Amino acid sequence: MPRENTIENSDSSISELLNHLKRTGLLKRLNPDEIDILDSLWLAVKMGEDEESVNRVDSPSSPKVPTKIPITVEEEVSDEIVITFLICLLIQNRLNHLVSLFLPKIKPQDTIEVITKETPQTEPSSPNNPQGFPFQVPAAPAIQNGLLLSRALRPLMRKVSSLTKTVLDENGTASRIAERDIWLPVTKPQRERWLTLELVIEESNSSFIWRQLVNDLQNLLEVQGAFLNIRTWQIFSYDNQKLNLVRRRKNTEFSQKQYSHKELIHPNGRGLVLLVSDCISPIWKYGLIYPWLKDWSEKQPSAIVQLFSERLWDSTQLSRGRKLAATASTAGLPNPKLQLKNYPQWLPIDWSKTLLVPVITLEPEILQQWAKVVSGMGQTQVSSLMFDLKFINKRAKELRIEEMESLGNKGNEGRETTEGINENVTEGREDKEGKKETTQEVEERASSIVRRYFNTASEPAIQLATMMAAAPVNMSVIDLLRKTYHSEISIEPVHVAEFYMGGLIKPIVNHEDGQYRVYDFLPGVRKVLNEAIGRRRTLKILDAISQYIAEKINSPIRSFEALLTSLSDYTPDQKAKILPFAQVSMDVLRNLGGEYAEFAEEVATNISNLNSPPTPEDEQSSEPPLKTCPFDFATIEIIETHTFDFTVATIEKETKRRLLGLLPGQEKWVIKQRQGKAEGIIEQLGEGISLELMEIPGGTFWMGTDDEEIERLVKKFGGEWFRRESPQHQVNIEPFYMGCYPITQGQWKAIASRKDLQVNPDINLDSEPSEFKDDPLQPPLQEGEREKTRWDRPVEQVNWYEAKEFCDRLSKLTGKEYRLPTEAEWEYACRAVINDPSSVESKDITQAEWNQKYQQPFHFGDTITADLANYDANYTYEDEPKGEYREQTTPVGYFGVANAFGLYDMQGNVLEWCEDDYHENYKGAPNDVTAWLKSQFLNLDNQSYSQENDDNKPNKVIRGGSWNYDPDVCRCAYRLNFNPRDDLNNVGFRVVSGPPRT
Repeated sequence: MPRENTIENSDSSISELLNHLKRTGLLKRLNPDEIDILDSLWLAVKMGEDEESVNRVDSPSSPKVPTKIPITVEEEVSDEIVITFLICLLIQNRLNHLVSLFLPKIKPQDTIEVITKETPQTEPSSPNNPQGFPFQVPAAPAIQNGLLLSRALRPLMRKVSSLTKTVLDENGTASRIAERDIWLPVTKPQRERWLTLELVIEESNSSFIWRQLVNDLQNLLEVQGAFLNIRTWQIFSYDNQKLNLVRRRKNTEFSQKQYSHKELIHPNGRGLVLLVSDCISPIWKYGLIYPWLKDWSEKQPSAIVQLFSERLWDSTQLSRGRKLAATASTAGLPNPKLQLKNYPQWLPIDWSKTLLVPVITLEPEILQQWAKVVSGMGQTQVSSLMFDLKFINKRAKELRIEEMESLGNKGNEGRETTEGINENVTEGREDKEGKKETTQEVEERASSIVRRYFNTASEPAIQLATMMAAAPVNMSVIDLLRKTYHSEISIEPVHVAEFYMGGLIKPIVNHEDGQYRVYDFLPGVRKVLNEAIGRRRTLKILDAISQYIAEKINSPIRSFEALLTSLSDYTPDQKAKILPFAQVSMDVLRNLGGEYAEFAEEVATNISNLNSPPTPEDEQSSEPPLKTCPFDFATIEIIETHTFDFTVATIEKETKRRLLGLLPGQEKWVIKQRQGKAEGIIEQLGEGISLELMEIPGGTFWMGTDDEEIERLVKKFGGEWFRRESPQHQVNIEPFYMGCYPITQGQWKAIASRKDLQVNPDINLDSEPSEFKDDPLQPPLQEGEREKTRWDRPVEQVNWYEAKEFCDRLSKLTGKEYRLPTEAEWEYACRAVINDPSSVESKDITQAEWNQKYQQPFHFGDTITADLANYDANYTYEDEPKGEYREQTTPVGYFGVANAFGLYDMQGNVLEWCEDDYHENYKGAPNDVTAWLKSQFLNLDNQSYSQENDDNKPNKVIRGGSWNYDPDVCRCAYRLNFNPRDDLNNVGFRVVSGPPRT
């Protein structure tokens, strides 16, 4: 064909491709530039050449199993162009996008074979299934540190001489010609990667939890470039009697051809086997996998990639092995030839009955250590497990006998179990005599289950469980929560596994192949978790799921109330998608009680009416039936505010030069004052006692202390406790009101003495609990001011529960909600950063900008002085002079200075209770005003004053420093924690209230 015609046809084909992209809307959606299109076409051609060469060499070990995707192809576009286009999209990981556009046009006769990426197995949903979630949420990447993992494998990237391939030796050829006048080419072995990786992935009942992680791992290994070749295998068992090995394809189906496990053994010693598993399935329990591992490990390096973190290994079948440290001085050693560092040398090993296998996790440091051991680099050690195969086989036989007996010898020993996925969890609804449990017994059992989970699970797994209690138990919901709350909590696959295997849930719908895919909470567990997480967080989760559903059904609503109220307005298809979520939401709302329980009953009635068939009377009625339409209405609560004037003090360092500026100056700390003004409210408590609260504006700030400052504090004060203040994280604060002062003894007595206000019958408040009852020190009095009395001192010797009861009684008296501040609210109010609007309004301020502009230890500035606060001034924070140690509380507002929000005594005088449970650091902390709680006893805090199990409850956060503490404890970010029943003479509190309601 002439070159001009070829170019013309090529241009025509490309034009047809671009026109087709425009007609289908794909060009606009994908928005590729010219370079993208040209690169994709070039790569498609190269892939076609490689595919042809592969097809010419038929390899039985690598059969091609394409997935057929029906796609409509328009007549004016050639097959070659469509195939090229498909490959382009495949390169860009946009095949799902293409399928969604073409599927509505399916024609049986038009099919194109495309090898696609593996898609996750979906969880079936059904109208009769209350836990189904009919929407797929894109899963977040399971491996966040892919670059570090790739670097960890670099020791395996060595090259060796090929055993089969040669290349031209230019120097050798030239030398032969020059020296011997022989004009023949000289060849030499080609240099190639050293190892071929055999990646073996176990398929079991728990695989759906790890699927995204395994896919990400497979992709990472394939593109990392450390191996000559990678073959991926799937290992599973249908009947727990025999193992099956097939090739794992990048599509939803496995290869049907069965392989021998010895196919993975490389006689030349250049193979490497990695078995990816969580080690909890029956093939581990019944010992099926160990002979294969032994065969692999005796011929070449072999290892287990354990998906659980090491702290959970004892909960898997790996607990049967003995942990050792192994190293190697030579590259590519089989496992039995590894050197054991902590094994007694005098104890012989019968390798015919012993299996030694390194066990690694997907952590860069551990992966690198293992790679160095495989490469024989130095004395690097890797954790390994030694298994006694005789014991393994004996135990496996015993387990089979026990299972046979438990099944009544009915021959069901081959059934598929759910080992590790709550196989042994029972609903607990009937006792041994067949008597149904009472509601109280179910609640007690549920509390016990949740308590056990909270005591053993990691913090992210606990938070995941509490969030899932407000939603259907489904992997798509978990992906949605990970996406929505990624800035607050990092939920990794291991945390998902902890949740699924923690004994809180049970399988309720079987997958067609016998594997469980749909779950629900055990009776009573959801209610306990709902009470633990609290109303505010529960409602936020319901709203997040509702917004996602509304987006999928093209509805503009943005709250769960609107979604559930409007069920009758949706199409039948939309109703079918909403009903599963609605049914779970009703259970959650009933658990919240009050108005939410009433709303749940309204929704239940609406659903019942939707499912009820029309009666003959309805069909014959000439008039449409009356319909009750629930609706929301807005009210405006008018709160009388007052303007407060106050003095704001700061401490700055100044330098004054001496002798008319001729001599060097002397640095000196100087107190500077300015006038401030802010809005607030006043509550009348009776008997001439009032409570003043300041309006705290909403905003964004960086909570905690940056790492550099923490290291400076640790070095200066010699205490590791400053690390509690990390990691520094951004928090969004809503407007609220906060007490100007800590609650005084007079305010306490006005509320505590009112028995008619008592909320918790088990909590009787002492009207005069404080130790300091004498008349206090007198501050300088301004004209018209009265002398201070003991009733102006802050109340102390009240524990956390008593402070909560005070808030409840105050709420009952005023009709407004009063509570303790959350830890985030307290620190935000203490810092009082309002000098620049960006500090409280902009969410875009970076951590570095915040620390440079606003981060300071005290709201006074870089230090503190006894002239402004009541603390143990025998000690200093910087180089300020020592001051008076008063050894007692002072009247609130004694120093006459406030912070920029108009709050007094935020640093010193008395420590102040916060709502939050104490955590060792801020890892996983919320990024809003939500109290960070972790206790399974949360539902009892405001309902019971008994001492039962109180020792197991977490401590509560204390903030602010006190009259007998050093100055560093008075810092804005300093964190203390006390038992909630501690009532010390340096602990008080102040109250907060939410913003005006509209």
